[in-house]
Amino acid sequence: MRPRDLHALEFDKVLCLLADCALSSAGREACLAIQPQASAARVIAESERTWQFFCLLERHLSFPLREFPDIRPALQWAAHAGATLDGTTLLDIRAVIVLSRTLSAFLRRHAAGYDHLADLPGRLLAFPELEDVLCRCLDDNGRLTDEASPELRALRRRVRALTDEIERRLQQLLHSPHVGAVVADRYITVRNNRFVIPVRPHFHTRIQGVVQDRSSSGETLFVEPLFAVELNNLLLLARKEEEAEEHRVFVWLTDLVRGELARLDSTFAALTEVDVLHAKVLFARKYRCTKPRLGGIAVRVRAARHPLLVAAGKTVVPIDLFIPEEKNGLVITGPNTGGKTAALKTLGLLCLMAQSGMLIPVEEESALPIFCGIFADIGDAQSLETSLSTFSAHIQNVVEILGELSPPALVLFDEPGGGTDPIEGGALACGLLHHLTARGAYVAASTHLTPVKLFAVANETYQVAAVDFDLETLTPHYRLRYDIVGQSLGLPMARRLGLPEEVCAAAEASLSPEARQLSQAIAKLEETRAALERERCRAASEREELAALRARQQELLAQIEDRKQRIWQEELAEAKRLVRQLRVEGRALADRFRRQIGERSAAAAQAQRELAQFLRTQERAIAAKEHERAAPPPVAVEPPQIGDEVEAHNGTIRGELVGVHGGRARIRRGGLTFEVEAVHLRKVAKTKQNGAVHIAVQRSEMAVRPEINLLGLRVSEALPRLEEFLDRAVLDQHASVRIIHGTGTGALKRAVRDFLAHSPYCFSFSEAPQAEGGSGATIVMLRP
Repeated sequence: MRPRDLHALEFDKVLCLLADCALSSAGREACLAIQPQASAARVIAESERTWQFFCLLERHLSFPLREFPDIRPALQWAAHAGATLDGTTLLDIRAVIVLSRTLSAFLRRHAAGYDHLADLPGRLLAFPELEDVLCRCLDDNGRLTDEASPELRALRRRVRALTDEIERRLQQLLHSPHVGAVVADRYITVRNNRFVIPVRPHFHTRIQGVVQDRSSSGETLFVEPLFAVELNNLLLLARKEEEAEEHRVFVWLTDLVRGELARLDSTFAALTEVDVLHAKVLFARKYRCTKPRLGGIAVRVRAARHPLLVAAGKTVVPIDLFIPEEKNGLVITGPNTGGKTAALKTLGLLCLMAQSGMLIPVEEESALPIFCGIFADIGDAQSLETSLSTFSAHIQNVVEILGELSPPALVLFDEPGGGTDPIEGGALACGLLHHLTARGAYVAASTHLTPVKLFAVANETYQVAAVDFDLETLTPHYRLRYDIVGQSLGLPMARRLGLPEEVCAAAEASLSPEARQLSQAIAKLEETRAALERERCRAASEREELAALRARQQELLAQIEDRKQRIWQEELAEAKRLVRQLRVEGRALADRFRRQIGERSAAAAQAQRELAQFLRTQERAIAAKEHERAAPPPVAVEPPQIGDEVEAHNGTIRGELVGVHGGRARIRRGGLTFEVEAVHLRKVAKTKQNGAVHIAVQRSEMAVRPEINLLGLRVSEALPRLEEFLDRAVLDQHASVRIIHGTGTGALKRAVRDFLAHSPYCFSFSEAPQAEGGSGATIVMLRP
């Protein structure tokens, strides 16, 4: 990649944002030195490495990386024979060694399933002997401890003894009665590395000793008594021996470091690489980035956001950028300030980031090819020093691009053919676009030139798009509308910005008839498109309302049918109860009547026969009515299959069978889903010819774990697994489950909670307690 292209697309500024996420100075330096790669294998490997590190940190919310010092200068100095490292430098080396061991242990425990991170634990080396020696010999301030060597311990013990002896003798002198008027104050101090006492200047002859110094005011002399001279000499010699022993120990420690220089250097490089990976993950979290699909032939970028605009705190409208598989280029048209240049820069910058192993701020399922080169001709490149005009500078840049071009390459042009006569510039731009696609390059260009617009529309290798613009208010929407050619709106915008009307009228009069006709045709097409778009939105809204009304109608019909069934069942039960009561009371009346008129009375016998006949008639009527109202037996012998057209509640609910769980069936009709008892289903039409899945309404024999881990999955992969998990959890009669989704960009978390909000199994859900994952997990209470 050319440095001028990286600068034009502001890749260096993105690297500065990335460097701000690094924890060490070496990591920041490495971030600033990142270069996009052209090798497809290396690009895919680096992208997957970053993504796996992102997933690792999402799974384990704490990572033991901390700020660490840059030990490379110390290692270079230690490589020279006779060089000695001081305590602070050795302390930095110890910190790097300890951090390397900690990170290696963490990755060995938790990164086993990440193949692109498998090399890191082996490269983060451990130095047990060197670490043990440095920990034993140095304190937290980089000073040698008494345990560094037996000789050093003995010398320091002697220094302390001599110091105590001198201070004790001097304290005795200060507090003796005969020197009370001689000393200026009762304290001991050090001058010229010797212990002394303060004495008044006119009385110093009363104390035998050596004057070592005097105060700045001259009111105090610092005298070393004669008895302290010998002790101070002994102390000075002991300290010299202590310093010599300390130097010997530092030389020894430096030799130990020199013996591990190669391994220390490679370990520091691996530690810096981990810091860069960690910075990429922090960058991805901050700007809500994800991993694109790399290596295809189509450009499919959804909801792209320019990271520099996000970092500046501006309101960013996500933009979709598409170059279909059957096309090689994208030509963006429309007025100024509509976002054409920003769209080109966003596309180029995201490609550079993706080929640098970074995650990019787009929606999931975005896809990018891998380019051998990314070239940009954006902005005003005129140069007074080289006597180049704007046009000449652009042409020189184009010549260099054509000389270095090797497909597959991405070339970005902002107003190709500009800076010269519009007719010649348009012809030059069309020739350039044709030549680049013939050489197999991908092209994204913005233009105001009519010939370029017509060329892009007529050429099947180019996709045309226009920046969305409100023609009434002349305000941009910062979105792209595809398969549309936009107007430049130069004159309307000039009017809006206050250019005198007579100037604008004169400009319109000077337009050629062809230009006016083209402008009118584009305006009419835009009006027609806008009207059709409004009609389409209205029709879609009406369809949604109609679907909602139909669903409500079906729901009401189902409720009425259920109510009718309940009323009929109640009436039927009441009729049966009445018949039973009539039989009991009728028999009692017949017995009483028989006793009154005699057992052989013909009237009694006749009354009993008529009562029995009446009861049999009523029972047959009730049975016939019950049979008439009962649901007809299913026609199909085999049970309904997933995907079959089924109905329930005597046809009041009808649709496609999409699932059966725990005796409950789900039927989809349009955009709505109904849940009914599985026993009420009736197959009405077979729509699935092969690959049938037979319904088995039974409890799963294999217990389901009460949690599911969705970390590292895309939304399209995670939701089917979540649905299957909830199906089995309900069959196994779990009261609650835990869903682990992590935090990251928040896309997976939002998708999971939106799915739960519409799931028939979910009674309620809430964020997990901190001990169970906090915001990275969700607790779901299932319906019984």
